Amino acid sequence: MKRNDLSTKAVAKTMSSILATILAIVMLVPTTALALDPASDTTQHISKLKGTVVFYQNSKSGGGLLLSYYYKPKQVTFAKTSNNRVLSVMADAAVDANIAFMGMSGHRPGRAKVTYTYKGKKRSATVVIKRYENPIASLKVGNKTIKGLFARDNNDDGDWKLFKGKSLRVIPAKNWKITDMTFDYSTRKGETSKKFRNGSVIPTVKADYRTISIALKNTKTGGYQEVRLWMSSEDSAYDFMW
Repeated sequence: MKRNDLSTKAVAKTMSSILATILAIVMLVPTTALALDPASDTTQHISKLKGTVVFYQNSKSGGGLLLSYYYKPKQVTFAKTSNNRVLSVMADAAVDANIAFMGMSGHRPGRAKVTYTYKGKKRSATVVIKRYENPIASLKVGNKTIKGLFARDNNDDGDWKLFKGKSLRVIPAKNWKITDMTFDYSTRKGETSKKFRNGSVIPTVKADYRTISIALKNTKTGGYQEVRLWMSSEDSAYDFMW
């Protein structure tokens, strides 16, 4: 399973703010629990919601986590969670005539059983949320080794001049393995997402922002985490906050 379903990645980014707003109103959860980060979004088909699924929080401070499962509209008619303090759930947030989402907002470490009706049949799954864990040991940029990134949360940044045209190899921390990497950037023409092979050269592009997204799986717990490296520069239209 990939941390992000790339075919729905753009939709997931749009849905993040929509689902967060609806969850805050419908589920009556504290607004502080919905401090969502784009890199925490997990989008998969509803068929993946079975058995026990494990996810990690996106920061040591316990930032919110948004999980999204997509399907065709009206296929899911009911959804509830056994523990609203750990996880809130909201079903059938339609994006258009072809796709809808079940949105889950994770608030704190723990586990909750999610029961839902899919195509008229009752199903359930246990969602486990664990405390943030840094899945990255180091980065090797060209001949330079960088350690200490993602120590506090799953977003970090660096100077584009350091990365531009250099090879990038990501060394996972113990018990973590990389499942997917993408190079994402935005220009006036829109957003672009390309597969990135670990150890290859970072493309040289002029853009408003550039990121490397790294999806990982914990081999002991089966849990998923994604980190995102933002590469800023003078030609960027964004001021980075981290």
